[in-house]
Amino acid sequence: MLTTEFVKRYLREYPPTHKFYRESIEIHERICVHADGEYPKELIEVARPNEADEYKAYRQQVYTPVTKTWHSKVVKTITKGHRAEDWGITWKKDNKGAVPKDETLQQYTTVNYPYFDSVENWAFSIALPSMLNDPDGVIAVYPLPKQTDSDTEYLRPYTNYFSSKQVIDFKDGEFAVLLDEKKSIVTVKDEQVEEGMIFHFFDENQYWYVVQIGEKDSYRFTINIDQNGNEISFTQHNAGHLPVFKLGGVIKEFCDGNILWDSFISDCVNNWNEAVRRYSDHQVNMVLHLHPFEWEIMDTPCKVCSGTGKQTVVWKEIKETHTCGACQGSGNVSVKTPFGKKLIRPSSKTGPNDSIAIPTPPAGIIERDIGSIDFLKKEYESQIREGLAAINMEWIMDVPLTTSGISKEKDREEATTFFHEVYRHFILNVLYPSYYFIAKWRYPTATEEEVEYNMPSIKIPVKFDLVTAELVGEKLKTAIESKFNPMIVNKLSIEYAKKELGDDAMEIKKLETILQMDPLPNKTVDEKMTDLSSQSISIESYILSENINGFIERAMSEDEKFLNKTYAEKTAVFNVYIKEVMDSNARNIIPMVANG
Repeated sequence: MLTTEFVKRYLREYPPTHKFYRESIEIHERICVHADGEYPKELIEVARPNEADEYKAYRQQVYTPVTKTWHSKVVKTITKGHRAEDWGITWKKDNKGAVPKDETLQQYTTVNYPYFDSVENWAFSIALPSMLNDPDGVIAVYPLPKQTDSDTEYLRPYTNYFSSKQVIDFKDGEFAVLLDEKKSIVTVKDEQVEEGMIFHFFDENQYWYVVQIGEKDSYRFTINIDQNGNEISFTQHNAGHLPVFKLGGVIKEFCDGNILWDSFISDCVNNWNEAVRRYSDHQVNMVLHLHPFEWEIMDTPCKVCSGTGKQTVVWKEIKETHTCGACQGSGNVSVKTPFGKKLIRPSSKTGPNDSIAIPTPPAGIIERDIGSIDFLKKEYESQIREGLAAINMEWIMDVPLTTSGISKEKDREEATTFFHEVYRHFILNVLYPSYYFIAKWRYPTATEEEVEYNMPSIKIPVKFDLVTAELVGEKLKTAIESKFNPMIVNKLSIEYAKKELGDDAMEIKKLETILQMDPLPNKTVDEKMTDLSSQSISIESYILSENINGFIERAMSEDEKFLNKTYAEKTAVFNVYIKEVMDSNARNIIPMVANG
């Protein structure tokens, strides 16, 4: 039970935190190096402690987040899992409890959900990526501010994500103390500034919204208010369970009922950190070894220091000697004429019998070994691949699933197992609880039986689509070249188009219609003419096959719903077009070859 005494423990500059607070933030920050692409100064400089400041500065200026693209691909590939064959969220046809049809849990979470229209959209846009990047972050379910003053208005529960840094204290199933990103208005040196703290406190039955007020350094708070600023005793949610739950992943540590979660993709991090270091080395190495470096003999005495390399300055009777800035202390400089010719003085004596021979030519280019450039490039690419292999997803980089036999099946099996593990956790521990607590907030008088009955059924998928466009393209090419059954070629054509264009693209529907209606698929013009001449096909089939694209475009211009018509309806439309062509050409479509 939340009490004022309990809440006041946290209303200070440095509130008490849960056991794994620092470790949970570190897990998030390690992944954010690759998720956000910001310069990882500590990661790079720790490995180069004695490097000159100029090189450190250069690394930061030219830094490119080389692993960010691959992190993004991993997350996007995993979030595509809801396109699996057996993915689905299904609802019962009826609703238990006295709730208007337009206010049911199904209607709210599939059509009217704030900001995202549906909970499913929110889950794959916010929850699943956050789970992969920040497993110790939480989802807190509580209502958005009311839109009217009506007592009959249904609450609008929303699933709010709080990062691990905002999870100040947490005891699973008991209580949660969360710090909001938003700030309250407080006073600093007689000025109103938006720098105050806002806390959310939860237990099994109550929710308190606590706002800092007054002077910033006084740490005064208004405790008993709602999100509209109205004074209340507290908000009673009566869920019987804490409406706050961690996103989770893989258990890293467990102690005294507290769990430290690691991410499903954390195994990538070590290799990707090394890839970041190697790529930074690669950028510096490109400058040091790829670009030409000139050398030149400085054979003319410096006029500023008269060849001594030192300058003496007298100021107020104080004499100071320092290195000459013109020749950098060498005593000699290189002189060129306005026309680019270098003037060489005779060799100089260093002793009675010795002289310094001037090289011929007196300037040149230093040859550098560029082999290390290619080596470092292969190194950082290898580390990226190794990171992907750690979670059985290297196939998004080099398509190992195109290999044949046992190797291909093993790759698929391992990748499918990983995806299934991620989705099993996500559905049971994130998605399903989200629906449950939305229902508990929105229908406070509903019985537990009614809530459970109205919940959706979410199947944990096992048939994940792990085949890439490249692999489907190779299959399609093989099928066409090997003259497979047209039905197989058509299916692969549609699958490839969906990979490239998306399931709902207009081009997909047009392609499906072409493959459905073309009577002579995958045949060349010469093959069709040969068949027509031998009377193995009809003139109608020939005309339809040769004009299928034009017929579809015309039909779509005449009826925007044409692609959704049945086979019989499309056939009736095309028969009209075929007759028009035949009448127009008056039997002269194909010249007939005279007999004998």
